[in-house]
Amino acid sequence: MSDNIDYVVVRTDRRTICIRILPDLSVQVRAPLSSPDVDIVSFVASHQEWIKRSRLKVTERAASRREMRFRSGETLPFLGSPYRLDVRLALSRQRVQIRGDAIVAEASNPEDEAAVRALLERWYVARARERFPSIIDGCLVIAARYGITRPEIRIRTMRSRWGTCNPRKRSVTLNAELVKYPKEAIELVIMHELSHFQHRGHDKDFYEFLEILLPDWKARKTYLKHD
Repeated sequence: MSDNIDYVVVRTDRRTICIRILPDLSVQVRAPLSSPDVDIVSFVASHQEWIKRSRLKVTERAASRREMRFRSGETLPFLGSPYRLDVRLALSRQRVQIRGDAIVAEASNPEDEAAVRALLERWYVARARERFPSIIDGCLVIAARYGITRPEIRIRTMRSRWGTCNPRKRSVTLNAELVKYPKEAIELVIMHELSHFQHRGHDKDFYEFLEILLPDWKARKTYLKHD
């Protein structure tokens, strides 16, 4: 185990250490027979972000191959981590909470998947409006060094875009669906949209400016790519 990442070590006659993410999201580390334990721990620790991204991709690929079912046992993402969905009968009001490694949805009719889906969608939007402001504040600290002041921020669910910027109205709209992704992905979209206050299009100057604001933006794009 390394920094809360559980994994199983499989020693073989291979020459190098590698990490595999299995369909159940468990982590398997394949290592040479002679590898010291400390080297394995260090290798896993240095690949934590890769493990997080890869787990998210496995979840997304599995969901894309079948219709998402909003019932207990389904896997849902939140801030880049997978959670098991636990749908229960609401004893009073409907609500959604994170409890350990589960997203617990207490619904008036747990068998009505459409209603459970609507409940979860409202919860995601609420969490986006709760979590995004502090992330936006952190991005604006950097952007302010280059003359970018706070725009009006809107958060809503969008079908085809992660974010939009309207320089004339000085507003930025963020897709609430981003709350399913790691903080690094949310920061990328925010910085991308803030960059449009300096460069309207997506030309060379735009990307050079984005790289000033966020030097590792290219690496962060992998969070939002769908295979």
